[in-house]
Amino acid sequence: MTINYTIVEFNKDSCTKEMYDRYYLEIFEGKHFIFLGEISNMPGHCILVDIKTGLILSGYHSDNFKEVKENDL
Repeated sequence: MTINYTIVEFNKDSCTKEMYDRYYLEIFEGKHFIFLGEISNMPGHCILVDIKTGLILSGYHSDNFKEVKENDL
């Protein structure tokens, strides 16, 4: 899985269109987040911080995010 404290972005290919439309909407479009790690008593779910706004997001599926390559920042 993603390394803690790395910059990630939403991986749209990681879920179905129905899942995306129901849960993710545009909240992730074009944004980068700091992946703080998985929630220990909610395996597979993570805590994220929006780099630009500081908004903290929690409870999203860790597998729906991918590490951003340095060249893509």
